[in-house]
Amino acid sequence: MKGPNTHTYYGTLSLIFGIVGLISYFLLGLFFSMPLGVLAVIIGFRERKADVYANYGCILGSITVIIGVVVFITATAYEGIIV
Repeated sequence: MKGPNTHTYYGTLSLIFGIVGLISYFLLGLFFSMPLGVLAVIIGFRERKADVYANYGCILGSITVIIGVVVFITATAYEGIIV
């Protein structure tokens, strides 16, 4: 059994992808952050019962994906209204 401060490799990786994906959305844009957000969700969902970092990574990845989808839909809608 694992101790309370033991974290798995995939849980930590999911957290890193979630943080970098969310920060890179504001710095680099949508098309760099979306793959990182999706990877954070996939890896975090896989390890969600074994590591709390995986839960945090899954949440941050989900936020990144939701922001990306909303921005994409909004930009597409505005493009249709302007033209």
